[in-house]
Amino acid sequence: MSKTIPSFEELYLFQELFKHRSLSFAAAQRGIAPSSASYLLSHLRQIFQDDLFLKTKNGLIPTPKATSLLPPIQATLANLEEMVFNDSVEFQIIKRTIRIGCADNAPFSLFPYLLELLREQLPNVTLDFFNLPINRLHL
Repeated sequence: MSKTIPSFEELYLFQELFKHRSLSFAAAQRGIAPSSASYLLSHLRQIFQDDLFLKTKNGLIPTPKATSLLPPIQATLANLEEMVFNDSVEFQIIKRTIRIGCADNAPFSLFPYLLELLREQLPNVTLDFFNLPINRLHL
Protein backbone atom coordinates (compact mmCIF):
# COMPACT_ATOMS: atom_id res chain seq x y z
CA MET A 1 0.00 0.00 0.00
CA SER A 2 1.48 3.34 -1.02
CA LYS A 3 1.43 6.37 1.22
CA THR A 4 -0.52 9.44 0.21
CA ILE A 5 1.49 12.63 -0.24
CA PRO A 6 0.00 15.72 1.43
CA SER A 7 -0.94 18.60 -0.83
CA PHE A 8 0.77 21.95 -0.53
CA GLU A 9 -2.53 23.42 0.68
CA GLU A 10 -2.53 20.87 3.50
CA LEU A 11 1.06 21.73 4.40
CA TYR A 12 0.29 25.46 4.42
CA LEU A 13 -2.71 24.79 6.65
CA PHE A 14 -0.53 22.72 8.99
CA GLN A 15 1.91 25.61 9.25
CA GLU A 16 -0.91 28.07 10.02
CA LEU A 17 -2.39 25.71 12.62
CA PHE A 18 0.98 25.43 14.30
CA LYS A 19 1.38 29.20 14.30
CA HIS A 20 -2.11 30.27 15.36
CA ARG A 21 -3.48 27.22 17.23
CA SER A 22 -6.98 27.85 15.82
CA LEU A 23 -8.66 25.99 12.97
CA SER A 24 -10.99 28.85 12.09
CA PHE A 25 -8.19 31.43 12.14
CA ALA A 26 -5.88 29.18 10.11
CA ALA A 27 -8.69 28.66 7.59
CA ALA A 28 -9.21 32.42 7.32
CA GLN A 29 -5.48 32.94 6.82
CA ARG A 30 -5.54 30.43 3.96
CA GLY A 31 -8.74 31.87 2.49
CA ILE A 32 -10.72 28.66 2.86
CA ALA A 33 -13.88 27.70 4.73
CA PRO A 34 -13.47 26.19 8.21
CA SER A 35 -15.18 23.02 6.93
CA SER A 36 -12.53 22.72 4.21
CA ALA A 37 -9.78 23.26 6.76
CA SER A 38 -11.32 20.57 8.95
CA TYR A 39 -11.34 18.17 5.99
CA LEU A 40 -7.69 18.96 5.19
CA LEU A 41 -6.67 18.44 8.81
CA SER A 42 -8.54 15.13 8.87
CA HIS A 43 -6.67 14.06 5.74
CA LEU A 44 -3.34 15.08 7.30
CA ARG A 45 -4.20 13.03 10.38
CA GLN A 46 -4.77 9.99 8.15
CA ILE A 47 -1.55 10.53 6.24
CA PHE A 48 0.63 10.91 9.34
CA GLN A 49 -1.42 8.50 11.47
CA ASP A 50 -1.50 10.98 14.34
CA ASP A 51 -3.96 13.52 15.78
CA LEU A 52 -1.37 16.24 15.08
CA PHE A 53 -3.32 18.88 17.06
CA LEU A 54 -5.35 18.29 20.21
CA LYS A 55 -8.30 20.54 21.03
CA THR A 56 -8.07 22.24 24.44
CA LYS A 57 -9.79 25.21 26.05
CA ASN A 58 -6.76 27.31 25.04
CA GLY A 59 -6.85 26.25 21.40
CA LEU A 60 -5.13 23.53 19.43
CA ILE A 61 -1.99 22.05 20.94
CA PRO A 62 0.44 20.26 18.60
CA THR A 63 1.31 16.67 19.38
CA PRO A 64 4.97 15.59 19.54
CA LYS A 65 4.57 14.19 16.02
CA ALA A 66 3.31 17.57 14.76
CA THR A 67 6.22 19.30 16.44
CA SER A 68 8.67 16.94 14.73
CA LEU A 69 6.98 17.52 11.35
CA LEU A 70 7.15 21.32 11.50
CA PRO A 71 10.81 21.80 10.40
CA PRO A 72 10.61 19.57 7.28
CA ILE A 73 7.22 21.06 6.34
CA GLN A 74 8.59 24.59 6.66
CA ALA A 75 11.64 23.62 4.58
CA THR A 76 9.42 22.07 1.90
CA LEU A 77 7.23 25.16 1.69
CA ALA A 78 10.27 27.45 1.62
CA ASN A 79 11.71 25.42 -1.27
CA LEU A 80 8.40 25.60 -3.11
CA GLU A 81 8.17 29.37 -2.66
CA GLU A 82 11.77 29.83 -3.79
CA MET A 83 11.04 27.79 -6.89
CA VAL A 84 7.82 29.65 -7.71
CA PHE A 85 8.81 33.17 -6.68
CA ASN A 86 12.41 33.04 -7.87
CA ASP A 87 13.45 36.54 -8.84
CA SER A 88 16.24 35.40 -11.12
CA VAL A 89 14.43 36.66 -14.21
CA GLU A 90 16.44 39.52 -15.64
CA PHE A 91 13.73 42.06 -16.32
CA GLN A 92 16.27 44.62 -17.48
CA ILE A 93 16.71 42.72 -20.76
CA ILE A 94 13.01 42.82 -21.64
CA LYS A 95 12.33 45.25 -24.48
CA ARG A 96 8.68 46.00 -25.17
CA THR A 97 6.30 48.79 -25.96
CA ILE A 98 2.93 48.49 -24.28
CA ARG A 99 0.07 50.45 -25.88
CA ILE A 100 -2.69 51.64 -23.57
CA GLY A 101 -5.82 53.33 -24.84
CA CYS A 102 -7.28 55.87 -22.45
CA ALA A 103 -9.18 59.13 -22.26
CA ASP A 104 -7.98 62.66 -21.60
CA ASN A 105 -5.31 62.91 -18.95
CA ALA A 106 -5.63 59.37 -17.58
CA PRO A 107 -1.94 58.56 -18.11
CA PHE A 108 -0.95 61.46 -15.89
CA SER A 109 -3.58 60.98 -13.20
CA LEU A 110 -3.80 57.17 -13.03
CA PHE A 111 -0.36 55.88 -13.91
CA PRO A 112 2.35 58.02 -12.24
CA TYR A 113 3.38 55.29 -9.81
CA LEU A 114 3.34 52.69 -12.54
CA LEU A 115 5.57 54.86 -14.68
CA GLU A 116 8.05 55.32 -11.84
CA LEU A 117 8.12 51.59 -11.15
CA LEU A 118 8.60 50.82 -14.82
CA ARG A 119 11.52 53.21 -15.10
CA GLU A 120 13.23 51.50 -12.15
CA GLN A 121 12.40 47.85 -12.80
CA LEU A 122 11.92 47.68 -16.55
CA PRO A 123 14.09 50.36 -18.14
CA ASN A 124 13.61 48.96 -21.66
CA VAL A 125 9.82 48.85 -21.51
CA THR A 126 7.93 51.88 -22.72
CA LEU A 127 4.29 52.79 -22.47
CA ASP A 128 2.52 54.28 -25.46
CA PHE A 129 -0.70 56.01 -24.44
CA PHE A 130 -3.22 56.87 -27.11
CA ASN A 131 -6.57 58.63 -26.94
CA LEU A 132 -9.64 56.52 -27.40
CA PRO A 133 -12.35 58.03 -29.58
CA ILE A 134 -15.02 59.59 -27.40
CA ASN A 135 -17.73 57.28 -28.77
CA ARG A 136 -15.76 54.25 -27.47
CA LEU A 137 -16.19 55.48 -23.90
CA HIS A 138 -19.98 55.45 -23.89
CA LEU A 139 -21.70 52.15 -23.27
